[in-house]
Amino acid sequence: MIAPDLIEDLKIISRGEAEAHDLSESVQSMFKVDGTDVTRRMVKLIEHERMKFKYLADISHEITFEYVALPEMIKLSDWSAESLRLPSSIVNPLENNDWCKIFPPEHFKELLGDIRATTPQKEVVTRQFVLNTGSGERWNKVIAKAMWSEDEPPQLEGAICKIIDVNDTTVTLKQLERRAEHDALSGLFNHDAARRRVQKLLSAKMGSKYALLLFDIDDFKQANDKFGHLFGDSVIETVADRIRKNTRNTDIAARLGGDEFMIFMEYGGTDIKPLVDRIFRKLMGDYRDFNIRVSMGVACAEDDGCDFDTLLGQADAAMYSVKKNKKDDYAFYRKGMKLGEVRSFTLKDHKEGEDV
Repeated sequence: MIAPDLIEDLKIISRGEAEAHDLSESVQSMFKVDGTDVTRRMVKLIEHERMKFKYLADISHEITFEYVALPEMIKLSDWSAESLRLPSSIVNPLENNDWCKIFPPEHFKELLGDIRATTPQKEVVTRQFVLNTGSGERWNKVIAKAMWSEDEPPQLEGAICKIIDVNDTTVTLKQLERRAEHDALSGLFNHDAARRRVQKLLSAKMGSKYALLLFDIDDFKQANDKFGHLFGDSVIETVADRIRKNTRNTDIAARLGGDEFMIFMEYGGTDIKPLVDRIFRKLMGDYRDFNIRVSMGVACAEDDGCDFDTLLGQADAAMYSVKKNKKDDYAFYRKGMKLGEVRSFTLKDHKEGEDV
């Protein structure tokens, strides 16, 4: 049976707080005091395992460190400390300016929160953060394995952490995600991406009020026929730019296909008409030899339970009531407006510049 003092020393060793000769002296002293039946072979094996771990940490050329809960500190591997030009031990890391330049406090707090939320049965945490480990701000993956005591109940003692540079892979994936979710010509969300985001907000049931603005460009086909498709592309880009300049970051703006666009926004108060009127007028105006005008339909979701397809169908009905009359205007959906089938707004459903 291993004495309690030895168990405690082994924990210290696992945290890299004892050198080989310290371990030998500690165990030798226990031999004399307790007569503990531990062989020199066991001591050498423990020393060997500790040195092997240190060697592997150093040759991996990845930032590795230990987070110690009490007293709060981090302990960097030798290679990591040298690479980051930091001391191997940093007490109160959230108050250390040099460490905070590498690992921003808000991100480090998130990591610590995740570590503290672990259990002895689920010890591993994986997160991605933008850190500065010496090559500027780059995406890094942080893997942390929490260390729990053998007490009852178990107490969190800290964690072993590794930082892996995944910037190139992450940037590539984010670019692919952006391409998959954004329309190439306008830079706005495509139909599928907009639908997912709108439906998520509508499903949240937070009691918020939302409006969906659906519009297309009047006489766009004639502009294409007269000036060519490159000119038509420029008109699409101009309208998209006007949308960006006159909507908020929280609004969802999308090109649904051809010359059709959508804006989904949350609004407060009881009257959304001034907001719609402002956006409608900001979209209008000359572009070279073509006067950009739009026909717009608006549908409001003021109660929980509305879904994207219903809202889009209502806005579609309102928009076509405008087109049927005089174009160059906007209308709000009213009960009694004829609801057609919700059309599939994708680029392949109709040719570029074709009025639908």
